[in-house]
Amino acid sequence: MSQAYEPLIRENTYWDENHGSGQHLCTVSGGERFYFEGDTIINNVQYKILKKHPLYAINGDLIVHLLE
Repeated sequence: MSQAYEPLIRENTYWDENHGSGQHLCTVSGGERFYFEGDTIINNVQYKILKKHPLYAINGDLIVHLLE
């Protein structure tokens, strides 16, 4: 039995990546939000453009949320 094809790259979606220390599994030190926006053509092949921006940054006591 086969299953329906589900493309990896989908418009209007994103995924978040969090960074942490291997020593402190419950501590997050930063992260980014990745998404596809636009496309380009190189040698007649269409490519999607992968972009990212900081999800939040933790620098000492400074916490900046850039969620939307």
